[in-house]
Amino acid sequence: MKQVQDSVSGLDVPDLAPVSAKLDDLSGQLASGQGALDSLRAEVTDLSGKMTTLDARLNELETRPLTQGADPEAVAAYERELAAVQEAMAKQRAEVEKMIAEARETEGRATEAAQAAANRNALARLRGMLESGAPLGGILDELRAGGVAVPDALSAAADGVATMAALRDSYPPAARDALAAARAGTVETDRSLGAFLRRQLGARSVAPREGGDADAVLSRVEADLTAGRLSQALDEIATLPDPARSALAEWTARAAQRLSALEAAETLAQSLNTN
Repeated sequence: MKQVQDSVSGLDVPDLAPVSAKLDDLSGQLASGQGALDSLRAEVTDLSGKMTTLDARLNELETRPLTQGADPEAVAAYERELAAVQEAMAKQRAEVEKMIAEARETEGRATEAAQAAANRNALARLRGMLESGAPLGGILDELRAGGVAVPDALSAAADGVATMAALRDSYPPAARDALAAARAGTVETDRSLGAFLRRQLGARSVAPREGGDADAVLSRVEADLTAGRLSQALDEIATLPDPARSALAEWTARAAQRLSALEAAETLAQSLNTN
C-alpha cells in the first residue's frame, strides 16, 4: 500500500505557469515572435507528452488491485489522494488543451501578419517598377501567391507601362500629327503669313493657352504632362476633334494604361493597409 501511495504522491504534475506566461507575451509580439512561437510550440508539445505519460501512470494505479486485508484507513487515504490527483489531472489537461488552441491561433495570426508584411513589400516594389517601366509579371505572381486579388488594370500591364519620361518625349511628334489631322479636317480662315507658315511647317503652340481649338488643347496637354498631371492631360485630349484624337490614339492608350495601373496600385495599397 505504501508503494502505491508513494506512486500517487510522486506523480510529477507539470507547471503550466511558464507556458501561460510565454503565450501571453507572444500575443503582444507577433512581429518578432517567430522564435518565441517555436519555443512555445516545443513546450506545449513536451507538456502534452508529459500529460500522456501521467495518464498512463494514473491508469496503471487505478487498475492496480489493492492488497487484501489492507488497513481501511490507508485504503481510504489512497482513494482520496488518487481522486485528488485525477481531478488535478483533468483540470490541467483542460488547461493544456486550451493553451494548445491559443498557441495555434497565435501562430495563425503570426503567419497572417508575416504574409501581410510580405504583400506590402511586394506592392512597394511593384510601384517602383511602374515608375521604371519594368515588366510586372513576376511581382504580380508573388502577390497572387500571397492571396492578393490583383486588379485587372495591373494584370493588363504585366509587360510594363510607359514611364512619364517616355510619354513626355514621345508627345511632341504625336501632337504634331494630331494637329495636322485636325487642321486637315477644317477650313482655315486665317489667311495671315503666320498661319500659312504654321500650316506648312506643322508648327504648334508649346506654351499653354486658352481656347477650344486643337492647337490650344494640345498646348495644355503638354503643360499637364510637364507638371505630371497625367489624368488632366487625358481629360484635355478627350475634348479634341475626332481626327486629332485618332492621330493621338496610340499615345493616349499608353498614357491611359499607365494611369490605370497607378490608380489600381493605389487602391490595392489602401486595401492592404486596412487589412
